[in-house]
Amino acid sequence: MNRTSRLVRWWTVAACVLMMAAGCSQDPDSGGSDEPTSQSPSPSPSESASDEPTEPPVPEAMANEDKAGAKAFVQYYWDVVAYAQVTGDVSTLRELAFPTCGACVAGLKSIRETVPKATKIAGGEVTVSNVKVTALQSGSKHHFQVDYAADNSRQVVIHKDGTKDVYDAGRSRYRNIVSLDDDGEWRVGLVEV
Repeated sequence: MNRTSRLVRWWTVAACVLMMAAGCSQDPDSGGSDEPTSQSPSPSPSESASDEPTEPPVPEAMANEDKAGAKAFVQYYWDVVAYAQVTGDVSTLRELAFPTCGACVAGLKSIRETVPKATKIAGGEVTVSNVKVTALQSGSKHHFQVDYAADNSRQVVIHKDGTKDVYDAGRSRYRNIVSLDDDGEWRVGLVEV
């Protein structure tokens, strides 16, 4: 498996790691939805200066310290992944994960290694759907397990040497454990595929 393939698959793994936590408590209001929450943008590093990719905006729903906030955070996370894949800018993505998230750390490394070697990365957007959010009990902290489907679009990576890697569209099931840190910011702690 080459680095670009690991890059795409890493984000799948990273999302799942967040789902591991202490005891779960089933809440009758699962926060589930069959509707896609949004689709991550597909900026291209070769676009003109006026069409340069921009970092995705933080959704208003992330201000909620509840299931709606957890759901909004997961889609935002994927939107930031898409942005990082085409720009190489991992600063925000790094802030969205706890340092203990092994899949997250591996994904950051993969992006830092892959993006500089490519002349263009197009596609690979992720749409999150079939979301089920479960509140987890762990003291006074807010932790949530988020189970969902992630549909990724076809991705093409053109390398500086002229070679090209094409990754077909697909669907993966993820489980993330997301939490609010001590500053009230959402973070990914575990991603499982």
